[in-house]
This record gives sequence, structure tokens and C-alpha cells, in this order.
Amino acid sequence: MDRERYLVISGSIFGMIALLHLVRMLGGLTLTIGVWTVPVWLSLVALIVSALLSYRGITLWRKNGFRSFR
Repeated sequence: MDRERYLVISGSIFGMIALLHLVRMLGGLTLTIGVWTVPVWLSLVALIVSALLSYRGITLWRKNGFRSFR
């Protein structure tokens, strides 16, 4: 896998994760892992981190010139 493809795929996946955390926060959905209920503030932290990783991946890809995939 070349670098450009990796950046697009990872940026897209992190973007989807950020979107899911945003939906969870705005929708008031609960997330339970085993017997532990994950607090909403933890989703806020995860939203910020995943959004930054998505942004960084996409901007690095754009820096390389938008070459098409073969």
C-alpha cells in the first residue's frame, strides 16, 4: 500500500469515528462496556483526537497533490 492510499483510508476512518462520537454526544446515546458506562466527556476527548487525526491525514494527502489511485 502506498503512502497516499494509506493517508486517505486512515483519514476517512478517523473521520467516521469522529462523526460517530459526535452523534453519540448530540443524541444522548449511552455506551456500556461490560458493566462500565462510558461518560460523555470521554467521547468528547475521543472526538477531538479522532478529528485531529482525520484532519492531519487528509491534509498530508492533499499536500502530495491529489494523485488518482491506480
